[in-house]
Amino acid sequence: MKLFIRGVGLVTCLGSTLESFWGSINRGENGFRPFSSLTHLELNGCYCGKVNDFNPSDYYPEKALADADRSAALIAVATQSALRDSSIQVDPSRRDRIGISSGITLSIATSMSEFYESVLVNGPRRCKIAAFPNTVMNAPASRVAILEEITGANTTISSGINSGIDAIGLACLSISEGISDSVVCGGVEALSERILLGFAKRNLLTYGIDLAQSEVRCKTRLSPYESFIPSEGAVVFVIDEVNGMPHHRYCAIVGYSCTFSPDRIQVISKRSENVERTLRMAIEEAGIHLSDIGLTILSAGFDQFSYEASLVGLERVFGTQISQQPILYPKWFLGECGAVLGPQCILIAQGYFDEIFEEPVFQRINANMKWHCQLHKKNYVAIVHTDTSGHNSVMIVTSS
Repeated sequence: MKLFIRGVGLVTCLGSTLESFWGSINRGENGFRPFSSLTHLELNGCYCGKVNDFNPSDYYPEKALADADRSAALIAVATQSALRDSSIQVDPSRRDRIGISSGITLSIATSMSEFYESVLVNGPRRCKIAAFPNTVMNAPASRVAILEEITGANTTISSGINSGIDAIGLACLSISEGISDSVVCGGVEALSERILLGFAKRNLLTYGIDLAQSEVRCKTRLSPYESFIPSEGAVVFVIDEVNGMPHHRYCAIVGYSCTFSPDRIQVISKRSENVERTLRMAIEEAGIHLSDIGLTILSAGFDQFSYEASLVGLERVFGTQISQQPILYPKWFLGECGAVLGPQCILIAQGYFDEIFEEPVFQRINANMKWHCQLHKKNYVAIVHTDTSGHNSVMIVTSS
């Protein structure tokens, strides 16, 4: 498998272009800001990564997204940018050969609760029926298909923080199996006071952060790996099998694998075995050796167990060479952004290939890892996701 990224579109708290996204990381900026609410005082001061000054009417006619929720607006804008960047024309002759594969996790809960509340308060005859489509999981991807007139296979994945990577992996399968020629794929998450209130009731929110010392202050959790900094945004790629395009400048996807560990098995050794198996399967599909991997980007659930199980899984794969393997844990810059986390890790991988980041930047992102080693430029990056639910996903990308 070797599928090429033809176009990129993003809307994140770190920036809405690759240059601004990479620039924020280089400057040590994370996009996290204290939240302010006039109606829910318990949310005041909690940190989150919200996309400020976002106005979808700058990209689409106001009526086009009149009934769409924030998730749909974010991914629609990112998709428009990705399609323009790819130079792919969605014309009648090929629109049924272009697919959509998107990842999403908790965002849909906002639209669901708002609509059901309107039904309970106003009754079924007085509720806003046009808002009902927003209550289904695949609403954002469907909105994109309507706006961009894409009629190919349309799929939505919801597998925790792995959703974005899994959506891209499914897109690769769709192309490999001949279902689609090109696929618009990625992830989206949107924040709201309702979602933040849910986290607050579980005492998960973070009310203080010091990136220089890599320390956070959470109401009840002591471990920095168990802090929860909600973030939102959308990252979209356009991928296909075509190489050699004059404007081709992005990395390619060469390996993908996913497994599941039942969440009731809270044993690090058991969970790490599946992390190891998932990584080995992806490496085998990519047809490379461990020594070819120049960087591993780790993304674990916000609990200490998932984090430690991921590290043990990596140790089982790399063995004694683990101390020489650069491993990034970009949570301190990306936050808990659900389905957008994986696609943003691909953006970091692209920055690594393009040598955008200086060594101190990687050391800063790497501040909470147990190993510190010198970064060497190689042609492959492994992106390892371990969700709290028990889902494990790995994607291998290459610069060529």
